[in-house]
Amino acid sequence: MNDITKTVTFDIPEIYRLSHTIDDKSLKYFDEETNIFNPISIKDGDKFRADHKKDAEQQDIEDGVLDYVHTKTQEKMEMIVRAKFDTYKDYKVKCNFTKQDTIKDKPKTNFAGKTIKE
Repeated sequence: MNDITKTVTFDIPEIYRLSHTIDDKSLKYFDEETNIFNPISIKDGDKFRADHKKDAEQQDIEDGVLDYVHTKTQEKMEMIVRAKFDTYKDYKVKCNFTKQDTIKDKPKTNFAGKTIKE
């Protein structure tokens, strides 16, 4: 919190996909030993799953899912500050989305900016 710039800043862990689900019923494996035209192995299926996870994460970025979640998080944090803390109604609310490991290194502070001892 900065009383000079009238800004409340939140460091929030970067958003990430919690799970990747492939409908196993949608995958079909054919007899890999007798397929002479396009031999496919079980390893190919495993590679497909790994590639699908990467593709799904990239698709989230391209479809604007992460931007949407950032925007909604920002809106919710503004609502909380304005609803719960009358003193800070005129303050600008800012959300910094940072990688998880960089947040661990910062000292934890309470809403008043005082360092919290663990």
